[in-house]
Amino acid sequence: MKLETLLKIDSRWIFLAFLLAVAIPIIRPIGLPLKISENTKQVYDAVESVPDGGIVVLTPDFSYDNTGELLPMLETFLNHLFTKNIKVVSVSYYGAASPLLMETAMKSVGLETYGKEYGVDFVNLGYIAGDETAVAAFGADVHALVKVDHYGTPISELTIMENLRSAEDIDLEISLSAGMNYPELYLRQWQTTFGTKVTGGSVGLIYAPLIPYISSGQLLGYLPSMRGAAEYELLSRKPASAIVGMDSQSLVHLVFIAAIILCNIGVLGSYLKPEGGEDET
Repeated sequence: MKLETLLKIDSRWIFLAFLLAVAIPIIRPIGLPLKISENTKQVYDAVESVPDGGIVVLTPDFSYDNTGELLPMLETFLNHLFTKNIKVVSVSYYGAASPLLMETAMKSVGLETYGKEYGVDFVNLGYIAGDETAVAAFGADVHALVKVDHYGTPISELTIMENLRSAEDIDLEISLSAGMNYPELYLRQWQTTFGTKVTGGSVGLIYAPLIPYISSGQLLGYLPSMRGAAEYELLSRKPASAIVGMDSQSLVHLVFIAAIILCNIGVLGSYLKPEGGEDET
């Protein structure tokens, strides 16, 4: 075969290769090996250290454009939390879509799967406008700021809210963030003032600037995008969509590498072609 013919491969075959790379792990998960980082172990240990009957505030501070990276992470945290005797309070300061994404995750996870009850073991407080001002107000006096949950039920009627009065009552804050400023809000307003422990995860774009907070111990680890979520699924022994996503991503990368190699071989073949004659290779 003439090497330069590699440059003439119909692009539709390349698109098909990418399609198969994405689809095959979804249809039949491969389970490619992943090394679990110390950072992910630190996040897992932070959740494991929450005392029996403790309160975890889970803040899904992202919207639909970030679901590919953060929705699997939200689901794996919920799966882990619901295996324990922990009260989970969801609240967001990011936008009105965040409580809806929590509903999506809850449909996937299922309270009934773990024998949990809404209003006793879990509550969705919805979206609170005001950004850092709202975070500070929530930390100071929850009941003065929040009157009803996402569905309009007075929080005075929800058993789970009886022991949550301020950030002093929060055993762990889990921030799932599409913007760097959100974990910083909880560090400034809750950790600095009330000593609240903070962990969570973010989209890949903002992870690097958060590393100093991890190194200093202010963040008890922080998951980087889908890779972090996949590692967490392995640690919690609940493989799900993040591991499938990493399989697809890894196969797509291999297709990219193969395409680059074939293209370069084709270019090399065109240069080696004898001038004025046919390439006899």
